Amino acid sequence: MLLEKPKGLTVAKAILVSMAEAPTPSFANVGPSAAATHRHTPTVEHTATMSMFPNAQNFNIDNFNVHSLEDSRKEGWKTLLKNVASNALHNSSARFDAPKCDEGTRVEVTDELMDWIQDREGPQRLLCMTGAAGAGKSALQQTIAEKCSKSNTLGSAFFFSAADPTRNN
Repeated sequence: MLLEKPKGLTVAKAILVSMAEAPTPSFANVGPSAAATHRHTPTVEHTATMSMFPNAQNFNIDNFNVHSLEDSRKEGWKTLLKNVASNALHNSSARFDAPKCDEGTRVEVTDELMDWIQDREGPQRLLCMTGAAGAGKSALQQTIAEKCSKSNTLGSAFFFSAADPTRNN
């Protein structure tokens, strides 16, 4: 939908909204020095407001066009949230007794892993951790997930459990 502003209208603020719901604004009875602001409830949960030319005075904008596309990410998030295995998250209450490294242990290994995670230039972006049952793989991974969560670098973590049907396949 293309909106054109009548010549001589001073524009103080533009509100970007979903064009699917936006009625065509009426510029009838608007003088050349009036400010036009159009508002309505958008389909998304927020309205993006954009101040154009803050504190500007005594100017005109001709051939002013605003293009807005509806944000469809909300439906994607709804679908994703319906399928989350929340019991598999590193901070899930279902994993209240999750194994982790004791303070001051495995420092060299955790430091090496954190360096690897934070190295954006490194050639390897996937790490496969193997070892015998009870060797401490889950404890090490839990510790790393917690460190990454604290430093805001945790992309994802999924902890499988054969005993929990919500996270065993």
